[in-house]
Amino acid sequence: MKTLLFLLMTSLFLAHAIGQDQAERLYDNAVTFLNAGKIKEANTDFERVISNYADSPWAPKALLQLGDYYLTREKDHVRALEYFQKIQDNYASSADAAAAYYFKALIIEQHGKSQEELNAAVSDLVRMSNLYPGNAWQSDAQFLFGKLQFRLGDYDQSLSFFQRLEFSYPDSPNLPEAFLLSARAAYLKGSSERASVVLARLQARFPNNPEAARAASWLRLLSRFEEQNVNFQTDRSFFGGTPKKFASPEVIMITPDDKIAVMDKKGAYLYALSGGQPESLSGKDLANFCVGRRGRLMLVYKSRIVSRDGTVSYTGLAGPKGELKGLRSAAVDEFGRLFAVDSGARDLIAFTQSGELIKSFNMNRPRVVRTLGAEVWAVDDDATGLKKFTAGLQPGEHNFPSLKSIEDFCFDDFNNLYVLYDRGYQVSIYDPTGQVRFSANIKGGSFPLKQAQSISVDASGAFYLSDKRGGAVFRFH
Repeated sequence: MKTLLFLLMTSLFLAHAIGQDQAERLYDNAVTFLNAGKIKEANTDFERVISNYADSPWAPKALLQLGDYYLTREKDHVRALEYFQKIQDNYASSADAAAAYYFKALIIEQHGKSQEELNAAVSDLVRMSNLYPGNAWQSDAQFLFGKLQFRLGDYDQSLSFFQRLEFSYPDSPNLPEAFLLSARAAYLKGSSERASVVLARLQARFPNNPEAARAASWLRLLSRFEEQNVNFQTDRSFFGGTPKKFASPEVIMITPDDKIAVMDKKGAYLYALSGGQPESLSGKDLANFCVGRRGRLMLVYKSRIVSRDGTVSYTGLAGPKGELKGLRSAAVDEFGRLFAVDSGARDLIAFTQSGELIKSFNMNRPRVVRTLGAEVWAVDDDATGLKKFTAGLQPGEHNFPSLKSIEDFCFDDFNNLYVLYDRGYQVSIYDPTGQVRFSANIKGGSFPLKQAQSISVDASGAFYLSDKRGGAVFRFH
């Protein structure tokens, strides 16, 4: 009997060992295919490891490989999330679980649809740090912690995580972006001086990085607002200021990649801020511009919204009263939600990133909509002041004054407000606390234009006004 039991146990042990060996060989074979660029064959073998050898240590490794493939190559974050979730659920004790926690949080930060999801991502990172101390993803997790806390509005925590990243992981490739976010967090906490110090350190440590150029622009903006009396002068070298350069320019917008989009009666164009030959944008039925979730330039047509590169589109939008065919202004928030002003619906309407109706705001013929992070800001036909809606799309309070006949408004990278009002004859700039920092009366001859219709601002805080009657776009710095 003992001999039989021994033989049975030996047989089971050998079978298990053989299974483990086969799983390892199959996994190694998949990696070989992957390195040779044979993606289909590699994924087939990874899937076989998962299905046939689920109890082997190679199964979570295969799940991680497939998750990485769908995340980085296919750009299918939904499919990638499924593989990372399986590691969390079924292989929590494996060496690959820490990576699954990190990548899941990363996906939520990039594609999450609500603040609740951002909080869930923070919780995942906390679990990762506590359950797997010393894991290989700690440096990236520190940066992601800081980024999530910044988006959630906890600037103290955000600064703390970015500071730990700098001192604990001085070689992290995320440091330049962390410096930029730290500067914004410091400013929004009320410390312009600290923000300037952070940006100067970024320039000193990473002088050749693209972030250093952004830091230089932001330092110009901050230095402007540190002055007791903020002043702006016409930039006479700006190409758009030539009279009749444009055919009654109606809409302008500075894009995240530092270009200027202009729409006039003849069409729409995209220029470098230094001028030169423009790129023609499809102008038929074009009504406005906005910026998408990933910094894409979006073209707002009367019945659809399409990104300049054609990768994102909102079509067939329908509100409570039917399909929208008179779009005049739109904005996309950091969760990918779309907010559209439609002349036919006479309301501001919110949609999911897939174009599904969320709600109507019951506004009185809204004119302009903008987003600030996850907040929504709009002006209705009363045009007596800005209306703010929170990330939960509920009415919120703000410190900005009521202004008559608001024509247009925008925010810079530090949440300062630039507003064009009095039917385009006055412009004012306010800091985030609502303190006015600059005002000018266009009608009184302060600026060399007749009547402004649209306003936009670049990274340095220089603002731009379209002069529809004069056929020009002016830059003030």
